[in-house]
Amino acid sequence: MRDVSKVFQGLYKADKNFYEGPEHIVKLWAHEVLRVFQDRLISQEDRDKLKGFVNEQLEVQLSSNYQDHCTTNGEDPVFVDFLTESSGEPVYQEVTNYRRLKEYLQDKLEEYNT
Repeated sequence: MRDVSKVFQGLYKADKNFYEGPEHIVKLWAHEVLRVFQDRLISQEDRDKLKGFVNEQLEVQLSSNYQDHCTTNGEDPVFVDFLTESSGEPVYQEVTNYRRLKEYLQDKLEEYNT
């Protein structure tokens, strides 16, 4: 039950001002499921099986699929709350510019190491 609650904790981080519709919440849900459950799996076969379960639920419950509605440029969704701030509060939103994320993380690593 603790792991399921972690998925909902991630969903509660969503700020309604930065999500345009239900498809963004579905993508956030997929990210949280993968973050909580897939990160513990060690084989690619098990990871693919979990994505298959997620896809199955998307098809049954929402008549959509994982590849079309939950990926960005064929990659799994990634959400962070440290790249953008709105009125001093961190905004939990999808990373669409991986170069910017990489630069930010490298800057923080250099700052930490100095």
